[in-house]
Amino acid sequence: MLLNIRIAGCAFFVVFVSTHGAAISQNMPRQFSNKKVETSTLEICQSGPERRGAFGRQVAQVMMDLGWSKIRSGDPYSAAEAFISAANAGPERPDSYWGLGVAAHVAGMPDAHLQACFGRAQTLLPDEPGPWADHGRALDERGKTSEAIARLLESLKRDPDFMAAHIGLAKAYDELGEHEKAIVHARRVQELTRSR
Repeated sequence: MLLNIRIAGCAFFVVFVSTHGAAISQNMPRQFSNKKVETSTLEICQSGPERRGAFGRQVAQVMMDLGWSKIRSGDPYSAAEAFISAANAGPERPDSYWGLGVAAHVAGMPDAHLQACFGRAQTLLPDEPGPWADHGRALDERGKTSEAIARLLESLKRDPDFMAAHIGLAKAYDELGEHEKAIVHARRVQELTRSR
């Protein structure tokens, strides 16, 4: 997808490609109400899966793929159900909490859900920049720009070339009126785009 970043009147054009694979064409019927999904999301992100099965690795992967597909199609509650199923299929999938954090944000669930889900993903995936960047971008979209910047900078500690974090920082710094910092990150995005 082509992304147009405007900072202090200057336009920066970059190509931003999702880190999650192509959408799959499965339809999963909704099993629970939105309130039940919200409650289950918070519980699993705070406590982990109900069981830690030694089976279901393939099922868990299918559910992860389905969850990201549901996010892309604008159905965050079905995505959350899929990510919960992935976490429960076993063995525990740390990336399922990352997905739940994204689903919780897209669904407009309370901040406690984001903190619990992204926090668990960040703990279980300590070297992965993605959960930090997505958490930061979600916080920025919720108007918590200073908190967003902290998460995005944590992402860059894990991978200084993580494009999603640079995009988020360019946007967040621009929102705060820190245009020089915004331009630095927008230029880094352009450099990363050219090198790919």
